Amino acid sequence: MRHCIFSLLVLAGLTLVVLTQAAKSQSPSTRSTPSPHQTDAVVIVNGSRVITEEDVDVAAGRELYLLQERIYTLRQKALDSLIDKILLEQEANTRGITVEELVRRLTSEKADVSDAEVDREYAEHGSAVALAHGTHGVEDTKRVIRSDLENKAKAQKYRAALGELRAKARIDVLSGGLEPPRVSVSDSGPSKGAKDAPITIIEFSDFQCPFCRQSQAVLDHLFKTYPDKIRLVFKQLPGPAHPQALGAAEASLCADAQGKFWIYHDKLFASDDLSRSALVAYAGQIQLNREEFEKCLDSEGVHQAVLKDVQEARKADAHATPTFVVNGQVLSGFTDLVGFEQQIDLQLTRLGRKGQ
Repeated sequence: MRHCIFSLLVLAGLTLVVLTQAAKSQSPSTRSTPSPHQTDAVVIVNGSRVITEEDVDVAAGRELYLLQERIYTLRQKALDSLIDKILLEQEANTRGITVEELVRRLTSEKADVSDAEVDREYAEHGSAVALAHGTHGVEDTKRVIRSDLENKAKAQKYRAALGELRAKARIDVLSGGLEPPRVSVSDSGPSKGAKDAPITIIEFSDFQCPFCRQSQAVLDHLFKTYPDKIRLVFKQLPGPAHPQALGAAEASLCADAQGKFWIYHDKLFASDDLSRSALVAYAGQIQLNREEFEKCLDSEGVHQAVLKDVQEARKADAHATPTFVVNGQVLSGFTDLVGFEQQIDLQLTRLGRKGQ
């Protein structure tokens, strides 16, 4: 967000009025001149063409999102490091020892590595280890492998000890904590759930994707767990490795044209046959008008509708299926129930703290 107000600029005969704040509405070509009190514009060109921060972010596209994601990851690592540092200092003070001694104790516990583990690692990576460390002979290589496994086990115990310190500590996250970057995805498309729900889940999916199929049970459970709190919007992302996915995507939109998207959606995910004849048969089973359905299947319009979703997926950096966008936050790949609930609870907490 911009909090500073810039002055009037005159450049190459163009008057640019730069105001505060980001906008979240129309495109530059369609937005009308704002009133003097409107503060959702970044730049106004020649008194009529408005550019918002959202317009700039959309133009920057995936590169901006990846940069923001990297910054968030760096900040999150720094935050975790600071929390660990404070907890170690407090624990050392409680025990009456120095932090250095506490760390030494947490990392010097004996790590038990069995001969079977060493043999298995040697069988899988022995030649690579020997090459990397310049060892000669089986026993020398196995000694290196054992040492490496012991160090990994000690590091794991150390992380577990830090986890126990965190579990005992009271860590109050203020103002929603560090928020990862958000992506802007339209909520148009087949949807279910309350229109005014505080949580909107955008699902980019593929009817031939096994992980997408598994996700349906998780989504069904979420609607039972969070009644009236979530809205699900389905978007098409048929993958090139699934030859029947594009036809299924188009067929689902043709079912949507007759008001029966979700029942058809369930049939597609329940079936391994997504051939043209099967798609038509499923339409008949749910009493769709067959003539209209097949006409829709052969239309260029439905094909373009799928491509529109695919293009939007690219802008949102969604490449794998399923990809979910929860209130602008991306969850890529299969997400289990716990992961979804954590994200939804976090979003609800943030909304509550903002008084929304």
